[in-house]
Amino acid sequence: MVKNNKKGYMKTFEALIALLIFLGVVIYSLSLRQVEQPSVPEDIRIVQRSLMEKIENDVSMKNDFFVCNQSKLNNIVDNMESMYSGLEFDVYPVECIEDLNIDVVVSTKQNVYTNSLIIFNSAGDSRTVTIKIWRREV
Repeated sequence: MVKNNKKGYMKTFEALIALLIFLGVVIYSLSLRQVEQPSVPEDIRIVQRSLMEKIENDVSMKNDFFVCNQSKLNNIVDNMESMYSGLEFDVYPVECIEDLNIDVVVSTKQNVYTNSLIIFNSAGDSRTVTIKIWRREV
């Protein structure tokens, strides 16, 4: 005849319950530690979307990004800054960073909001355009 050890089963059951409670506390405490990411303000988000749509739809502007020409990029930035007062921009194709010696670090105390867009020309070539927007310091 097999003798059941009821005390052993109870100790095992108690240990499983304690383990579940412990894991629940650990998971809950980890969820409290999540770092809050700063959200993009709505006005900046609207400007980002409109600029990305403009770059996608304006063929001449799109073609300017396929020529690593600093004056054309400066014209694009000047045009954007005149359209959106109070904001400053840095716009460049990633592929031109070395050719034009572009400084990718923005020296400002303001939050810099960055977005990227991959564009294609009629020949099927691609460029990754980076758009950085920040509020003008007063």
